Amino acid sequence: MKRLLGSLAAALLLMAGSTGLALALPAERAEVAQKLVALGVDAVDASARVEALTDDEVARLVEGIDTLPAGGGGGGGPLAIIAGGVCVAVAVLILLPIVIVTIVYQVAKHAGTSRPSAPA
Repeated sequence: MKRLLGSLAAALLLMAGSTGLALALPAERAEVAQKLVALGVDAVDASARVEALTDDEVARLVEGIDTLPAGGGGGGGPLAIIAGGVCVAVAVLILLPIVIVTIVYQVAKHAGTSRPSAPA
């Protein structure tokens, strides 16, 4: 049985090395959790978050947790700008006709009353 498990472990390590995958050891997961706690994450939350990570993600965090950007990973900046622009365009397209109709109505309403009467 030990020989079978050893063969399976060797095969997994060989596959991981040939495919470029990284197998995270429990020590690496503990190291990442400790670094998260040092950065201010609650210990229970850090352990849960590290357990939810894939082996590749753990390997990347071990290599450079201090140099990775904080937050969700970015990419939201350009999307937020586009969404904001669309919202402004829609607001302008809705409000512009209302403002124009209001101005035309006010001008037409006062146009008939502001003319002086002709001398008789």
